[in-house]
Amino acid sequence: DDDVAFLDLLAEDGLDGFLLGFDDKGLADEVELEHYFMRRMVDSIVSKGKTVIAWDEIVDAGISPDKAVVMWWRHDKPAQLRKALDGGYRILLTPRLPLYFDFVEHPKHIYGRHDAYTTLESVFRFTDTLAPMWKGREGQILGLQANMWTERIADERRLDYMTFPRLVAAAEVAWADPDQKDYNRFLKKLPVYLHDLDRLGIY
Repeated sequence: DDDVAFLDLLAEDGLDGFLLGFDDKGLADEVELEHYFMRRMVDSIVSKGKTVIAWDEIVDAGISPDKAVVMWWRHDKPAQLRKALDGGYRILLTPRLPLYFDFVEHPKHIYGRHDAYTTLESVFRFTDTLAPMWKGREGQILGLQANMWTERIADERRLDYMTFPRLVAAAEVAWADPDQKDYNRFLKKLPVYLHDLDRLGIY
């Protein structure tokens, strides 16, 4: 679990003794232990004829780009995205901001995560500053993924409210020709999408 600190998993005073069991692997600390675990798991999964999709931490673990697809989720670490591109990895864009839709859109919203805000426009424009990074390497970008962590979502109605229409903007980013993207034109089309959502009982 990427949300668990190392010392929560393994007591500090027990680390040295634990690592002795891997002495032949030359593991110096918990980071190297984590990387060793990642490599073992990836090799096991690949041996079953599968492809691994994992968070961007795997870029630092010495895993072959032929074995894994990287999900770049740390929006505040663009250098990790560049490192993945330079390493030849295939990449799914899923930056926490703006593609974690459990973040509210506006400070006045009561329910949801408030340590940052994810507006419709921020979703639509998030690749604008990143795209030059993969110019000439577009084939490495497989697509994007929006996420909704539901710990703070009370019911289905709230789920719909938090998901749409930001998911519509994410779809536009994923499928539209980057040279043809226009936020004002998108806003003019948006009522059509909202009507479809109403008709389907989604929004």
